[in-house]
Amino acid sequence: MQIEFPAFMRAFAPGDTMTSEDMFVLDENSEGLGIEKVKLMENAGAAVARVIAEHFSPLQEKTIHVFCGLGNNGGDGLVAARHLGRAARAVKVYIVGDPALIGTAEARSNWNALVQAPFSIQIEVLKDSSQLDRVQGIDSKSIIVDALLGAGIKGNVREPVAAAIRKINALREGAACPVVAVDVPSGLNMDDGTTSDVFAMATRSVTFHLQKKGMVNKKDITGIVDVVPIGIPPEAEWLVGKGDVKLLLKNRRDPRSVKGMNGKVLVIGGSKQYSGAAILSALAASRCGVDLVNLCIPEPTALVARMSSPDLIVTPLDGSSITERNVPELEGRIRWADAILIGPGMGREPGTEAAIAAVCRVAVEARKRLVVDADALKAIAKDVLTIDDPNVIVTPHAGEFAIVSKTNASNLTTLEQRLLAAREFTRGVHCQLVLKGPEDVVMNGQRCKINVTHTPAMTVGGTGDVLAGIAAGLASRYGHDPGSMFTVACAAIHVNGLAGMASEQQMGGQFITASMMIDSIGTVLSRLS
Repeated sequence: MQIEFPAFMRAFAPGDTMTSEDMFVLDENSEGLGIEKVKLMENAGAAVARVIAEHFSPLQEKTIHVFCGLGNNGGDGLVAARHLGRAARAVKVYIVGDPALIGTAEARSNWNALVQAPFSIQIEVLKDSSQLDRVQGIDSKSIIVDALLGAGIKGNVREPVAAAIRKINALREGAACPVVAVDVPSGLNMDDGTTSDVFAMATRSVTFHLQKKGMVNKKDITGIVDVVPIGIPPEAEWLVGKGDVKLLLKNRRDPRSVKGMNGKVLVIGGSKQYSGAAILSALAASRCGVDLVNLCIPEPTALVARMSSPDLIVTPLDGSSITERNVPELEGRIRWADAILIGPGMGREPGTEAAIAAVCRVAVEARKRLVVDADALKAIAKDVLTIDDPNVIVTPHAGEFAIVSKTNASNLTTLEQRLLAAREFTRGVHCQLVLKGPEDVVMNGQRCKINVTHTPAMTVGGTGDVLAGIAAGLASRYGHDPGSMFTVACAAIHVNGLAGMASEQQMGGQFITASMMIDSIGTVLSRLS
């Protein structure tokens, strides 16, 4: 589908620099748009070769020595070597480490391509530091390509890569030959500009898509920086995709963790009239890899909640609806939780609205992650500054958003109108907004993305309650700082859409129910982890 963005959306573009996390998301989301990673690697390596040909010609007089690691940075170097094989006097590739341990399918594919072409390119395998004496023949007519380490390097560099970096630096100095770094000089952290114990000193760096934040004002390490496009389309920046989810799921569960360390969710919701919404939310949260989910629900519906799943901690609250009298008991449970969801099925009794406002204040003051949905949205509309906090996610549909933002609902019919209204709202209320619709808008004042992953079958009641539960579950596990909550919001709406699509495909086409989506959540997250 084609989406036309209003002009102000340029303000939410990545800008002139980006981090390794940004690059990871763009890479993954590009694949979600049908652009294979092997194609991006091909484009990256070819771009490196073009820059070398442009600035160091005539290559017929040059020997090019390409040092490749076992990751995607090394894969880029392998592609560059293949492209340079026709133009240079000679090309020699040094694979630093055991080729059997090459880390990704696209890098392995390019390694196999070089192995099948042994005449145009010479290959040396350097499995340990003692084999670096095989690096020979480098003089002033040589060019060294550093493709050892790429994004996100942290800590000290391990052998034999550390020895290879020292060798590159010594040869650059001794042979007076240029060193071209692929994406970033090895050992330089592209996020913050810090360096490892050893790092390559480049004459020129060829970086991809956008300049990296850690390379700014580092010319003594990077040399001249060439920023080159590699075919990442604008949609990878604007649209929520699997990269936004994978970025969260990179943070694995500690193998030595104990119960409670991987997320504790408190769901506050339900009433005598509406029990299903809160139960759906609690079950959805429980499928997000969290350790504990406590559902606080009015006593008349507690038995139904207990019967829905033995995995939930069900706390019955006095009364047929949640009111101010329940707040003292809820305060202790708020302190226990990592993330709180309030709203599903609570109704709009005057005492309930006061309780919602009180819970939101307590949660925000306690610096908890808070998801506000359904009836709670209408309650906080009287004082939206109650949720003026980046740890808060609100998940309204257009009708609810019209109430919360005091916008005329007739002005929320097009994507552009929703984007404009979302921008205006998040300028004054610094929360994470998930505005549900034909295209879901995720915005927080500094960042904006659009989610188009869902199905018309999800208009069935309860899918929004599932979304709220997913948001609370992911927030409890991965929303460790306010800066990560935007990614949590993006991931939640995308996973919710994928779960709906999976349920539609597997369980009855357009005749699905929201409860069918629950079992798909774990499958979707597992596929993306």
